[in-house]
Amino acid sequence: MQDQLITPHTKGHHLTLLERGEIAALHARGESNRQIATRLGISRQTIANELSRGQIDQVKKVNGKLRYYRVYSPKTAQIRYQANRQLCRRPLKLAKVQDFIAYFTTRFREDGWSPDAAVGRVCIYPMRWSVRKRSTTTSRRSCWG
Repeated sequence: MQDQLITPHTKGHHLTLLERGEIAALHARGESNRQIATRLGISRQTIANELSRGQIDQVKKVNGKLRYYRVYSPKTAQIRYQANRQLCRRPLKLAKVQDFIAYFTTRFREDGWSPDAAVGRVCIYPMRWSVRKRSTTTSRRSCWG
């Protein structure tokens, strides 16, 4: 008898919205984290992390009193996953090099310099654009190997 609903999850790959939906359905049926993990072919710790990532607070009125409870939402988990993925990327350096781009464009288009000449000039006088101080030797190595 087949033990899994889908093909085994590839190790190292992130969960998809479809897999999060399957986790929600199996969790709503009352299956344990270990049973869900076995069925989907992923670690039970991944299931525990996923269930905590996708929890949202719900309110229900029972006999005139408000009752609070938590429910797993695959859409909420996917949104939080995508937000966390955006935070783990390196920030773009484009904002830091606007002065250099303006300098390069001016020298290349208006003054007729070659790209090598414009970049070489920056390598000789790096202090104008660099965020941190570098020695002349370090500048030469970074520009000319």
